Amino acid sequence: MIVAGRYRLVARLGEGGAGTVWRAHDELLHRDVAVKSLKTAHADLAIAEARAAARVNHPAIVVIHDVIVENGAPWIVMDLVAARSLDRVIKEGGPLPDERVAAIGLRVLEALDAAHAHGLLHRDVKPANVLLDADGQALLSDFGIAAQLDGQMNSAGSPGYMAPERLRDEPAGPASDLWSLGATLYAAAEGKPPFQRALPAAVVAAVLMAEPPAPAHAGPRLAGLLSAMLAKDQKRRPSSAEIRTALQAVVAGRDHSVRLGRRPWWPVAAGVAAVAVAAGVFLMTRDSPDTGRFAAAPDPCSLLTLTQVQTALGGQVTAERAGTECTWNHRRRGTVWRYVVVRLTAYPPGNGRGATETARLAFAGLRARADSDAGVTFTKASASPSDRTGLGDEAFAQGSYDSFAKKATSMVWFRIGNLVAEIDCAKLDSRETRRGADQAATLVAARLAGTGT
Repeated sequence: MIVAGRYRLVARLGEGGAGTVWRAHDELLHRDVAVKSLKTAHADLAIAEARAAARVNHPAIVVIHDVIVENGAPWIVMDLVAARSLDRVIKEGGPLPDERVAAIGLRVLEALDAAHAHGLLHRDVKPANVLLDADGQALLSDFGIAAQLDGQMNSAGSPGYMAPERLRDEPAGPASDLWSLGATLYAAAEGKPPFQRALPAAVVAAVLMAEPPAPAHAGPRLAGLLSAMLAKDQKRRPSSAEIRTALQAVVAGRDHSVRLGRRPWWPVAAGVAAVAVAAGVFLMTRDSPDTGRFAAAPDPCSLLTLTQVQTALGGQVTAERAGTECTWNHRRRGTVWRYVVVRLTAYPPGNGRGATETARLAFAGLRARADSDAGVTFTKASASPSDRTGLGDEAFAQGSYDSFAKKATSMVWFRIGNLVAEIDCAKLDSRETRRGADQAATLVAARLAGTGT
């Protein structure tokens, strides 16, 4: 098949939610190119979008050569790049080293900055759209054409890389692309997406309401940056300049600190972790790595009795287990009014660190995230986290109140060796939740102190 009288389609290279990509030969200029047919009912809008993207000239962006309409359908002609997608690299090789992740991030950030300067958003930054050429240089593809152009969001195949505001159908801006970059770099550093779930609907719910697991493979400099970039609130995310400075520090292997307004994000909040590194707490144990006290997380539902939870919640409860998470619900007329949740994560050795070191780093990331969450938004007020004593090796707590849901929540996190526990206590009919969370955390910590391997 020949498109527009000059582009001979040679082989199908791939197909996704936005369209099909072909290897083609330009019969006029005698060169190989990539041609993409777009799946959209609005050809005029697609053409205008792609032509705008074609005006962005940057070495980290796959060049768009031509934009045409054939039989009423838009086609985009681009450079044919001899490269592998970051998505494929992750699937085949697992997590990448911090310096490699940061170098990729810097290149993609340059591409996004160039587009944003032209008033353009990418809207579909994800590992599948980041290409790595033979020299390992990153290029951003599908610029300006990846997102569905019919007024609806394109969540097919990539809901976990769409910023919360886009999923809520709110106005998107450069911060939305930077959030997607954070999710992409998280996947590169951890070997899996930050909001990985079995079903797309569950992924969307996680992006909107859940926090990603604290990075376990990424080092302290990169881990904190990723957590900050994935903040739900756009105002709490680092700027492009701050991201660039942090990534450059990771590449150079130096410490870095930066402030966002009055509140420091990770590198400042986790200063204790940096001191611990300097003091030799995070030791490399290459010969005999620490495998940790807990080979696996215990059954969370076995750590509290029904009577204990009923005392904390003041009513009858039922327990429901999902993996290493157990939820005790108190219902009234079929509606959950109060609940207690216990979540456990047993960290294995990884990335040159022992299991306890990995858990300690993850815990520092959780504390940094809690610091970042403190404050008042339109519907939610969160207190600053406070230290707790007598709960494992280290512990802290935080309370919040959601005025829209009229829900008060108290959360306690603590670490015992390589095991991190989170206990949540929430009520719809009372703001007094701290006592219940503290009681549950004390009981869980006591049970865990006598377990492990």
